[in-house]
Amino acid sequence: MKETGKTKRIVLVAKSLGKRVNENGRIKVVFSNGDSYSLRFANIKDIYYLNGLFYIVYETENPEFYEKYSVPELPMHAVSVAFYLVEYEEERCEKCGSPILWDADEPYCPKCGSGFPGYIKMKVREIKLEDRPIEEAKEFCEKLLGVKCGLEDTLYSSAAGGFTPLFSMDRVNVELYSVKVKRLAVVDNPAFKESHYDELEIYERTYTGKFVVIEVMEKKTAKINYVLFRIQGEPSS
Repeated sequence: MKETGKTKRIVLVAKSLGKRVNENGRIKVVFSNGDSYSLRFANIKDIYYLNGLFYIVYETENPEFYEKYSVPELPMHAVSVAFYLVEYEEERCEKCGSPILWDADEPYCPKCGSGFPGYIKMKVREIKLEDRPIEEAKEFCEKLLGVKCGLEDTLYSSAAGGFTPLFSMDRVNVELYSVKVKRLAVVDNPAFKESHYDELEIYERTYTGKFVVIEVMEKKTAKINYVLFRIQGEPSS
C-alpha cells in the first residue's frame, strides 16, 4: 500500500467495527481472527466491505504490529463504504454513567431508578457507516466486469407482484455492505414481465441496448430489486 513519509497504509481485516470514538480518538474493532483492539479514527483512510468482512485502509508508523491482521491488497470485488463522524450530547446518570430516560418530563436512570442524584451532559462522537445500495451494486458490477456502468432503472419484486426477468440469470451470492447480490446477467435488450396480485393483466417492459442486470436484496428491509446498469464498453468476463 501507499507510504507517506514514515507512515505506511495497510489493509486491516475486521469482522466488526465499534460505533463510539473514545476520548483518545479511537474506536474498537474485532479483527477477522477474533482479536479485539482499537484503531485511531483519524488514521482510517478508507473502509471497504465484502462477504461479511471490513477491509480498513489504515495509516500507521508500525505496520509490523498489525501484520497478522492485514492482507497485502484489497480483494478485487470489495466495495467502498461511506463513513463520517457525528457528534452530539448525551445525558448520563451522575452515579453510574448509564444513559438516562425521560418519563413525563422527569428524568430517571434505568439502572439506579428514579432516585438517582442527577445527570450530566456528555459529548459523544460516533462513526456512521452509510447504506448506499445502488452505489455499492454499481461499484461491484464495474469491478467484476471491467466496464463503466450507468444506472438505467430499478424494478421491484415481491410476493404481491412486481417484475420478473424474461431471461436467465447466473447465481452470484455476494454480500456487500447494505445489499446481497443474488443473481446477475449481461444481456442485450432485457425484457421483464410485470404483474400485480389485484390485476389479471400481465405487462411486458423491454429495454434497448446492452445491460448488466443484478438481483439484489437490501439487508435491512429484505426488499428485492432488479437493478439495470447500461454498460459502456465490452465486459471483460
